[in-house]
Amino acid sequence: MAKLGIIVCFYNDEEYLSSLWECLSNLQLKDVNIYFINDHSSDQSYSRISALTKGHTYAHVYTAPSNIKGPGEARNFILDQIDDEYVCFLDADDFVGWDFYQKTTTIMDNLKLEVLRTDWTVVNGKRRTHSKYESNVPINTIQKGIEYFKPYNKSTAFDRAAGCCGIYQKKFLDKFNIRFSSRITGEDRLFVFKCFLFSERCMITSVENGYFYRQEATKSRLTTVGDKKQNEYFIVMKEIVDFYIKSNINDINVWRKLIHQSVALFNLHINRSQRLTKSAYLDLWHKASSLVKLLENCPEFHYVVNGLSKERKEFVKKLLHGEFIYD
Repeated sequence: MAKLGIIVCFYNDEEYLSSLWECLSNLQLKDVNIYFINDHSSDQSYSRISALTKGHTYAHVYTAPSNIKGPGEARNFILDQIDDEYVCFLDADDFVGWDFYQKTTTIMDNLKLEVLRTDWTVVNGKRRTHSKYESNVPINTIQKGIEYFKPYNKSTAFDRAAGCCGIYQKKFLDKFNIRFSSRITGEDRLFVFKCFLFSERCMITSVENGYFYRQEATKSRLTTVGDKKQNEYFIVMKEIVDFYIKSNINDINVWRKLIHQSVALFNLHINRSQRLTKSAYLDLWHKASSLVKLLENCPEFHYVVNGLSKERKEFVKKLLHGEFIYD
């Protein structure tokens, strides 16, 4: 058991592993376990990280079993086995400042937090842009996670990168059985949804030069899930909606956030439709339509949708009435 368990899922990330290991092997925080899990890479990623970490007892390299595919399932495979006090997640092409985990675990200890979320720096080529939360998001304020659902309907508190930009108490995750959704894009976002729903002591803070999120991914770096299966996201979202209902979540802001995020991600997947086969595209529309009809039962659904852009309102209308064709 270590103070912090760092889980790194990799798939065909050979070109990034040397710099990643250089980063992780020089952390200020020494009481760590680092778990690398190979999501069925087809390049030399596994042999590369095995060679780099050889002789370092705090580094553990795994290959996901054949029935486990995608970053969500791979992370869950590790989560179910470890007992470190805190856990965090790092994408293989990203990196962190040398003192990032020392700072964040110290905050977790001192304030007895269950969840600590941070901002991040976007890396695009040689350009680096520090991403901050909107001014209306409370910073350095301990509160229940559910408070972050209001009134931040466009808050980057739920941005894709932010799933990794955080530290989580392992006992908290186990108590509420919080795990990643399987075989989808956006699994980070949904993981954070669950954490915020149940956390009694949650905080967002700013750590400059902390987490560095690389925005240079190409098609070759897609996970084994593959673009043609991205529509599985909607299956998981249906599970999330059902989960909210069964958990008796009555806060209107929670539903408002879910509707906003769902429509935004529907739009994202549809805009990538040129990557899909005809059957996958039609299946994507069918699943999106089914989920929107389910969301229509949410409190104030039509009020929230009425506040969307004209383009997105028309998009929701098509989904509700099945008005879509394959172009």
